[in-house]
Amino acid sequence: MKRISYKIFLFLNCLTYSFIALYVLINYLFLEDYQIGLKKKEIISLAKEYKSENYEDLKEEAQLNAIFIKEVSIHKEKNIGDNKNIKPHPMKIIENELWDDVKNGKEVLNIQMGRDNIKRIVLAKKLNDDKMLI
Repeated sequence: MKRISYKIFLFLNCLTYSFIALYVLINYLFLEDYQIGLKKKEIISLAKEYKSENYEDLKEEAQLNAIFIKEVSIHKEKNIGDNKNIKPHPMKIIENELWDDVKNGKEVLNIQMGRDNIKRIVLAKKLNDDKMLI
């Protein structure tokens, strides 16, 4: 016959492992979506505060939160990568693709996967006829 201390030990072990499994399951299912939602709210609030005069202040504040803002002047040329020795910068391709969506004055907010397999949240907003905020 087994002792009561052995039964208590097994019960507490099972209880502990079930809490750990529940914690891992919740993190796996919900944490990424929650963090992306928080970051989207931060990015949208920074875009609303943006003016050309306060660009430097917002840039410093954003970098503290791992957000990078950039005012981009879009030229109509799309001859990226004509020289075969120079690889096009991936952000230029993104800028041109985003400009096609932003021309009509709407904001574009999406998640893009970079070459380094890191998900990035990108917000693009039209500032005037040839500039946008990324």
